[in-house]
Amino acid sequence: MMTKSDVTTLIRAAKREKRISWSEIASAAGGSEIFVTSACLGMNSLSEEASRKVVDLLGLPDEAAVVLAEYPTCLLYTSDAADD
Repeated sequence: MMTKSDVTTLIRAAKREKRISWSEIASAAGGSEIFVTSACLGMNSLSEEASRKVVDLLGLPDEAAVVLAEYPTCLLYTSDAADD
């Protein structure tokens, strides 16, 4: 079972190997460069259709499309204020 971290690693490796820019990936997915990049880095999710387009472009396993469409569960930052 792949995680968002696994898919991010695969995306970055394929991007580097194929010399594809974030802009090209976003164009293929049909979204903005900032949003698609954030989804590829695990901070957002893509629609099933956009996920499939990214996976096809980069030649990733089918499971990667499922993971890209999943809602992220990572915590980006924490605050000690909740402890007060």
